[in-house]
Amino acid sequence: MDRPERPLTRSDFFSDEDWRRHCLEGGLDPRIDGGRGYSPATSPGHFGGLYNAINGWEPEQYPVRPYRQGGEHLTADQYVDAYEAVATSNVLGQVMNAHVVVAWGTVGLEEEADVAGATERFLEGVRKWTDKVGVLGRWFWVLERGQRQGLHLHLLLHLPRGYQADFKRWASRAIGRISGVEPVNTEQSHTLHVRMDRDEVAFQWRTFRYLFKGLRPGSGIRSPGDARMLLDIADKAGLTLEHQGNFGVKRFGVCRSLAKGARTRHWRHWQQLRHAPNPIDCFAFDDRYVRSGEMLNVIPTLGI
Repeated sequence: MDRPERPLTRSDFFSDEDWRRHCLEGGLDPRIDGGRGYSPATSPGHFGGLYNAINGWEPEQYPVRPYRQGGEHLTADQYVDAYEAVATSNVLGQVMNAHVVVAWGTVGLEEEADVAGATERFLEGVRKWTDKVGVLGRWFWVLERGQRQGLHLHLLLHLPRGYQADFKRWASRAIGRISGVEPVNTEQSHTLHVRMDRDEVAFQWRTFRYLFKGLRPGSGIRSPGDARMLLDIADKAGLTLEHQGNFGVKRFGVCRSLAKGARTRHWRHWQQLRHAPNPIDCFAFDDRYVRSGEMLNVIPTLGI
């Protein structure tokens, strides 16, 4: 029997205000979040005000460790999370073949809180669009800060080629509705980029590595062959790192269909069938997971 889904925590939400709203609507106590401790009165907002009015909480009465949101760098855990999400998507038959960039600054959104809210609404729209057109919604995303584009969203997702034009039309309209400003599309500046390539697998892994240029220098993961050995991610994966400053909002995420719990269920199911794909190798950037998925479909038909 599958384990029940884990309860949502503060880390699943873009901002303190979104977390407070979730708790208020669900009748939950946000002061304790997975052992971290959290006081809703530490920052202003409509739902924070409601909590304070209802409960009369005062932050000085509840000493807590501040919740760390985006941080200064992407982490080793986030690298592994994204890699396993891409690998699982490949085994399921979907290459993350589309790289979407949304430059929020070109439509007047420059503050972190505004960009975080806009990103949340845009990703929710992506989920609804994939459901509507029958495309399997599988992706991960990263927020970045650049000198030319300011705060911008990178989204690596699965997008069948026949849907590229339709997605671009929808995304452009969605950005306009969210920001209240018509997206820019000139020779000098573009609000929306949607890139694809004929060699989908190579493009997927090339883009994956590009999106992790904000990784913390020196980040490492244990070697699968020797747990005593720590492998430097940037060196092994060939990443070119860039410092982008500190983020006070959530800057990385994986769609729910590829979140850790969902991935665990998939791999456990494949192992039970005795057709488990290749073990995850977080430094393999080839088509091995795609081929594993193809074998999973073929072997049952052979009666083996």
